[in-house]
Amino acid sequence: MQNSFLSLMALFIKSGEINAKGVTEKRKTRHLNILVIISIIIYIFYGSIYFILGYNNAVLLNSGIAITLFLPLSFLIPFLNRKGKLRLSRWVMSIVFTGIILSLMLFGQGNYFNAHFFFLAFCSALFTYFPLSQWRDISFFFIINLSLFIVSHLGVFQPYPEAYDVSSAFTLVFSMTNIIVSTLILGGMIVISEYATSHSDHELETLSTTDSLTGLLNRHGFMTRFGEERTRCQRLENFSSLLFFDLNNFKALNDQYGHNVGDLLLQNVAQRIKNSLRNTDIIGRIGGDEFTAIMCAVSDNENNALSQTKATVEKIRQALSQNYILQDENHNIKDNDKIKCSSSIGFAIFHGNSELEDVLKTADQAMYEDKKRK
Repeated sequence: MQNSFLSLMALFIKSGEINAKGVTEKRKTRHLNILVIISIIIYIFYGSIYFILGYNNAVLLNSGIAITLFLPLSFLIPFLNRKGKLRLSRWVMSIVFTGIILSLMLFGQGNYFNAHFFFLAFCSALFTYFPLSQWRDISFFFIINLSLFIVSHLGVFQPYPEAYDVSSAFTLVFSMTNIIVSTLILGGMIVISEYATSHSDHELETLSTTDSLTGLLNRHGFMTRFGEERTRCQRLENFSSLLFFDLNNFKALNDQYGHNVGDLLLQNVAQRIKNSLRNTDIIGRIGGDEFTAIMCAVSDNENNALSQTKATVEKIRQALSQNYILQDENHNIKDNDKIKCSSSIGFAIFHGNSELEDVLKTADQAMYEDKKRK
């Protein structure tokens, strides 16, 4: 039951992310959904209290009705996100919040229960959750909400007489609760925003270093890890190996069967390389049909490192030489059709004092020499 609830919440928070254009918009969509969840919880909490205590008090009853009328609009926001209407959903969110607080004050409460303090939380949330690139939307509602807060705080909105019928103890508790909850909401929003932002930044970093087709490191990510491994070799006085792979007849196969099948072949090649290496080794795709790998900390002896690398290269060569049975979504290749795609492999042993360019050049030249022998 708990897992189902958490799964539902995760689905709600990510609602509409598929339509986001880039990581920034994805983060804004997630922030808005989090804001909606917090708001719905608040509305249900306060609405329940108003209805429970408002059976003989018009002010509390009106307050419960106001929240109930606006509550369905909150569920409209994730629906708009799924439709790719992110900007419209932000406007709906702002209208719902402004409408509820304004209704509470106009139809009974005035500033008697300090509901206007939620304006401050909401105004701050807008600036916390969304960058100032939406300054026109944000500034519009910020000015409205801040103006209403000032007007309310000055006592322009007078409460209905029935508000004074509420016991003084309840009035004090409820007023303080409104102030405290609005403060906690703002604090919670800031904390959640920081978490969601850091999580999105991590996703952005992953996207910048990962090849989207194979899930391996791209050129930038691989070169970064290469530098880290060389530093580690220097510290531990170990030898590692840099491997270069190139598929010999990939272009012809790609032209013959189409890019969809070519992509499937590249994914299979990536998987076979991964299966032939250790989990601690580093693998990347640095070009169309060019793959790289680092056998980390092979040995503290150069000759042993060389022999182990040669054995692993032959293991990978055998794995890549096996027939590929592929089938794309359009069934361009039948189940009994087999693709053969040989590979050329070169490698270079390096240690902590090796120059990056020298290692890359040596492995690259070895790979082309292997290709000439095919």
